[in-house]
Amino acid sequence: MPTTYLIELKLTDRHVVVIGGGSVAARKVAALIEARARVTVISPDFCDELQQLNCKHQTDAYHPKFLEGAELVFACTDDAAINEAVAADARTHHIWCNIADDPAASDFYVPAVLRRGEFTVAVGTAGAAPLLAAYARDQLLSNFGPDFGILVEELGRARQIVQSRVADPHIRRSIFQTLCTECSIKLLAVRDRQAWRNWLERVIEHRLKGIVQDPEPD
Repeated sequence: MPTTYLIELKLTDRHVVVIGGGSVAARKVAALIEARARVTVISPDFCDELQQLNCKHQTDAYHPKFLEGAELVFACTDDAAINEAVAADARTHHIWCNIADDPAASDFYVPAVLRRGEFTVAVGTAGAAPLLAAYARDQLLSNFGPDFGILVEELGRARQIVQSRVADPHIRRSIFQTLCTECSIKLLAVRDRQAWRNWLERVIEHRLKGIVQDPEPD
């Protein structure tokens, strides 16, 4: 039985603290910056990669006071005792903590992620085999090209259009079932967005007229 529940966190302007200044911390920070979090890194020193990242660098040894106001914490030092102390202090403050080298003691795991814009595929192993998760993620790269990110953008636009023009929820669902098919993906992969939007209009017209068969793209 699964032991985890996967979610996508909205971290824009959320305060996240990373303890550690090495390459592992740098990878965590880079992903957090991409998610638009406000990141503070605490470490006596920082690797070159981490120094170049646009976050707050605080040159200090770890102290519990640095967790104040944080909403997530990552313990990424090479000292197990410090990582354990960070996790214990985080729990005292009811803050979720990830320990880079100790999944069993972490409150959450970070999956291997494939991103195409806002289209995201996450592969997790509950912290047991991160390299297997990365391998599986890499196997999916060729299956999900940039067109999936474009499709997510267009579906977000289409949702507003459909909600404003189609009252029946069953018809709405039917429209989006058509839009989330291989035909839709291929249309965006080989033609411009306008061709897809024209097809969207025809799909809406068909469904409002009670036509079940999907229209062919122009």
